[in-house]
Amino acid sequence: MTPEEFEIFVRDRASLGWSRQRVCETLGLTPKKLAHLTEGMEDIPWPKPSRGAGHRQYYQSIKGQFPPSLQRNVEKARAAHAKKYPQYNLCGVSGSVRELYEAWAEHIDVSLCSVRRRLAAGKSLYDALFLSATPLDNRNQGRKRIQTYRKPRTSRPKKAA
Repeated sequence: MTPEEFEIFVRDRASLGWSRQRVCETLGLTPKKLAHLTEGMEDIPWPKPSRGAGHRQYYQSIKGQFPPSLQRNVEKARAAHAKKYPQYNLCGVSGSVRELYEAWAEHIDVSLCSVRRRLAAGKSLYDALFLSATPLDNRNQGRKRIQTYRKPRTSRPKKAA
């Protein structure tokens, strides 16, 4: 980037309301280096503290007002959230897995982790919530025992005194 291009870039961004910090991050410079490079330039219209474009965007986003460019990102984020945390409906109660677990907690005898694991395994929501926990003595039935190839431990011979 030539010095003329640098000056044009800095002035354009300052007129758009970019802060010094945002310009530094974009160019990969430290604030001291930016100050050193811009000290020979005539007045740059930097925004006052807390008045830049980044602050305006932040405060508008708190109110739920997004510019069209960010609205697309918000919609993508909402779609990703809906995909990651789907809403279920069970006997007239709808919500996420955690919300349904809390709503039916008095009738459920398994943990939330078990419910999620059962859903991931392909069970229905009703079965995942209301099937009872597997008793401890039945958990390994039907599984083959893996043979280990360790030699059995033998006692050491006692040394003669």
